[in-house]
Amino acid sequence: MNDNSQHTETIINYLSGELTGEELSLFEALLAADDAVRRELENLQLARSAVRSYGLKAQVASVHREMMDELKAEGQRPPATVYRLLRPALRVAASLLLILSAIGVYEFVTISPARLYSENYRPYQESLSRGEAATSALEQAYAAGKPAVVIGLFSKMDSSTNKMKFLTAQAYLATRQYLSAIRLFNTVIASPASDSSFKDDSEYYLGLSYLEYSKAGRAEPILQKIHDDKDHPYHDRVSYWTLLKVKLLALKYPGK
Repeated sequence: MNDNSQHTETIINYLSGELTGEELSLFEALLAADDAVRRELENLQLARSAVRSYGLKAQVASVHREMMDELKAEGQRPPATVYRLLRPALRVAASLLLILSAIGVYEFVTISPARLYSENYRPYQESLSRGEAATSALEQAYAAGKPAVVIGLFSKMDSSTNKMKFLTAQAYLATRQYLSAIRLFNTVIASPASDSSFKDDSEYYLGLSYLEYSKAGRAEPILQKIHDDKDHPYHDRVSYWTLLKVKLLALKYPGK
């Protein structure tokens, strides 16, 4: 996930007028220095305007229906002046609805598995620990950015822990071997309940792997689960907007 998406909640608070004092000053400084944050702010402003536009259209339609019902109940024919009064408001509502539709069409046309994956993927950062020789060698190779070495070491092991499987799955991601990464992430998730290590991590990266593997339909329930679970360590990485884009992908590529 790109760094600016971490600021989504702050941006929403800013748009709602909830930032004050030092928080407001810090955010405005970030806004001036970070183009990505400014772009996200603009996108959220546009989305908010679209939602309000849809609300206006609904309100105008509601008033129109109520007025017509009253006139019909009284046996009156709507006078021409009523239509003239309503026409400008309806024209505005129609224009705003067009904007809302255009946003959806733009996202639908431009969204792709590779784009969404690149927006959300950040390599797992491993801190070195001391242990068995084979484990230490694999960890050191991963920390050194040598995915091919990690994969080679893993292939020679007779047994492996969740950690080794997870780091090797990360190495497969780095070398674009997505199907192998998916298999290992699933293996970690399916491991006995007695060993829960790296299961949450594997869930998140499994979802991303399915995205890059053009399987948005499989990624959606995984990422939805993480988004709904506020205690999940990767909850903050799966925003409402990320889920919306995943759903668009699933619609764009049905059956995958």
